Amino acid sequence: MAGLPAKLAVALLTLNAALAQPAPAQSFMISEADAQAWKTEIQRGQRLQAEGKFDEAENAMVAALKIAERFGSSDIRLGASLNTLALLYHARGSYSAAEPLYRRAIRSLEDALGPDHAALAKVLGSLSALYLTQERGAEARPVAERRLAILEKAGNAAPEDIIDALNQLSLSEFLEGRFESAERYQGRALALLEADCEANAAAIAEGVSNLGVIQAAAGRYAQAATAFERALALRRRMGDRDSIAVARDEGHLAEAYAQRLQFAEAERLAEGSLERRRQLLPAKHPEIATTLNNLGDMLRAQAQAKRAESLFRDALAIWTTEAGPNHLETAVSQYNLAMTLADQGRYGDAEQLFGKSLATLRMRLGPNHPQVGDVSRAYEQARALAH
Repeated sequence: MAGLPAKLAVALLTLNAALAQPAPAQSFMISEADAQAWKTEIQRGQRLQAEGKFDEAENAMVAALKIAERFGSSDIRLGASLNTLALLYHARGSYSAAEPLYRRAIRSLEDALGPDHAALAKVLGSLSALYLTQERGAEARPVAERRLAILEKAGNAAPEDIIDALNQLSLSEFLEGRFESAERYQGRALALLEADCEANAAAIAEGVSNLGVIQAAAGRYAQAATAFERALALRRRMGDRDSIAVARDEGHLAEAYAQRLQFAEAERLAEGSLERRRQLLPAKHPEIATTLNNLGDMLRAQAQAKRAESLFRDALAIWTTEAGPNHLETAVSQYNLAMTLADQGRYGDAEQLFGKSLATLRMRLGPNHPQVGDVSRAYEQARALAH
């Protein structure tokens, strides 16, 4: 869902609010040397990460964690160390390493501070963001719900934290196909943003765009088009006419227009979106492949098979190179190209592409997936007509 990215919480590398409080009394003595060594390693790890020296930062943070483990499970320094290391792994894309550390950090901070402390909301937000980055909406939702409940109970939470929690819930619901609920959370986030329109203009534009993505997914294309039109107008009012955000909104609006059979305007917007993305992104970027595919769909719907074929071939070349021959997006591109070849009566070529697409989809989705059935029928039809 390109228009609704999971916002990776830019959490503090230490839980400042928690660390400002005195550590709970322990049943054993903590030496002053250990306490100072922990502080030194944490600060060194933060500094090294800020300098982009991630391997050295990891070593320092692991050292701090080993020291903190001597302090006991209910010492807030253990939770802070776990969270700090998890954030480093998360930022580097090491999701499998970050997840168990976040979970341990939550348990440790619960022991140290109680189940409703605001410091927990920071770690819960990071864990939810990690799940959303991997499109694990069902797992993200209860974590984001707990985060929001803690923030609302606190009464003094920063509005941007509540907005981010609502955005996480909106995305988790979107990923699970619960579009009405996703729209409701996004609407709440927008209402908070619009309370201070001038300060939040860019965030409002993004929120309106997100709302359009949800409405389009629910099949409400007229509402979606209105949302994308508003998002573009807000961006232009801020002087933004050529950013990647504008290109994305133009692409989304083009799709909404195409669904309403407004092909001339849809094609103009899609071509503009493609041109912007080619200027702003690497030549083989997946967003360029997606835009090529969407524009090809519009042209194929207007019986412009040759023009569509060229676009589908370009999209397939990107996905094959960047994602590999057995990726789902590669299989979808093969199917799209095969369909436009079949439109031209080139059934032999279409049969080969349908076959490759079908093999990948069966492997990745299983034999009973609806999409597998669609491609299988197209393959059999092309095969019959080719021989």
